[in-house]
Amino acid sequence: MDFISQEIEKSMTLIFSENDKKIKNGIKNLTNLSKKSMTMQDKINLSNGKGIGYYFLEDKRSRKYLQIAKRKDPENKDSLHYLGHVEFNEQNYLKAKEHFQNYLKKNPNDAHILTELGVTHYHLENLIESQKKLEKALEINKDEIEAHHYLAHIFEQKENDSKVIEHYDKILEQGNNDNILMHKAWQHYNMHRVDDATKIIDQLGKKLGKKGNEIHSQIYEIRGNILFGKHEIKKSRENYEQAIIKDRNNYDAKEALAHLEWNWGDGKKALKLFRELKSQEHIEDSTYNEIQQTNHIPRTEEDILKEINRDKIRESQNFELKTTMYCPVRKKESGKYNEKELKAFAEKETIPEVFKTIIAFLNTDGGDLIIGIQELPFKKIYGVEFDFKLIGGNDWDKWNRKTSEMITTQIGYDARKLIDIRPIDYPNEEGNIVTLAWIKVPDGKNSIGYTFDKDGRAFERIGAATFEMTAEKIHNIMMNRNNQNDRNTIYKK
Repeated sequence: MDFISQEIEKSMTLIFSENDKKIKNGIKNLTNLSKKSMTMQDKINLSNGKGIGYYFLEDKRSRKYLQIAKRKDPENKDSLHYLGHVEFNEQNYLKAKEHFQNYLKKNPNDAHILTELGVTHYHLENLIESQKKLEKALEINKDEIEAHHYLAHIFEQKENDSKVIEHYDKILEQGNNDNILMHKAWQHYNMHRVDDATKIIDQLGKKLGKKGNEIHSQIYEIRGNILFGKHEIKKSRENYEQAIIKDRNNYDAKEALAHLEWNWGDGKKALKLFRELKSQEHIEDSTYNEIQQTNHIPRTEEDILKEINRDKIRESQNFELKTTMYCPVRKKESGKYNEKELKAFAEKETIPEVFKTIIAFLNTDGGDLIIGIQELPFKKIYGVEFDFKLIGGNDWDKWNRKTSEMITTQIGYDARKLIDIRPIDYPNEEGNIVTLAWIKVPDGKNSIGYTFDKDGRAFERIGAATFEMTAEKIHNIMMNRNNQNDRNTIYKK
């Protein structure tokens, strides 16, 4: 090997050192050598060396020197390889594809370049060709991690869940990879394998300890989602909040928290979060506009207590009182009820009037039902203890279960998942503490519409009253369900 070739080789050692200072020195050495007389092959190697060096430094001069080398030798492996990467990084995927294909004409069994070509096809949205190239790369070298990763993405789009997990496992066989473990957890979660997802995030959480990073943030986010699915609102909220603390840029967790607060917590806090997401351009305009257009900001418990404490409670579009969950109508002006008749009514599980209001809230802007306060014009505090007698015992949990079951039976499981039922302790006229039931109903506009399952009757809320929708109106709403400006629209999921 002559002197020039030796010096080029030394410079390339510096360039491949992964140290910016050494890379710059390698480029400097090659620049000095360019002034000397050399063979055509040395000129090609020198241009490639400078092009590769600038590529590692993310310097735009990389393309210039790689193209010089390619002009001198159109089939040069290094030129084609790194020009492909240069074009790929600048999202010039068609040019990148051309370079990788030309490389493979002379080197068809290069697993790495087959992988890069497969990834390029993926970004060109040619999934069939992408899959072919990636699978061929793995036939040659089963350890091509990037090929496994992108095949997982492809099979995810094909909804082939078992293949997604299979490729994640292949990556994990090559060593610990927290990011892939997190991806695997999300995949299990999306497949409704909550136990498997929980096992992984618990494993990751234990490993990371209190360290705050993006993965740790996702652990809290997915745990928040799992708890939300179990309707453990308080714990879900705590996990979303931790997710945001660990990573302020976790906008998915922030949006999840905003929706949680909007439907089950503090409406004002939710609005603040939605505005932040909007200002950061991390929320769909349609979602934000729907929130802004709503007529009802969800109430907090403090808001409910303020309303109850008024001398005259005002029922409204989004607020209603009921003496009992199981009472079909108000009886006498005295506010007294025939307990025998009520019990018979409850046992028959006839649809209570209150369920009409729940449906109406779901079909419009949502609202709050307070059970245990006599309807206007009277204001007598009974509490749901009156209902306890009807179902036997003095047990909030039993009452809650029965009410939940009736919502599920009469309106549907999807409705029950949306509705939050909470107890509120409140003094009655005698100064005794009774339990009021607060049924917090969000708008159900992400559904086709809510009706009684038995007979398909739909209701809407107009002012402080509940009205049954005519068949004609239901039809018109269904035909125009995408009209976001109609707040009485029953929206499609």
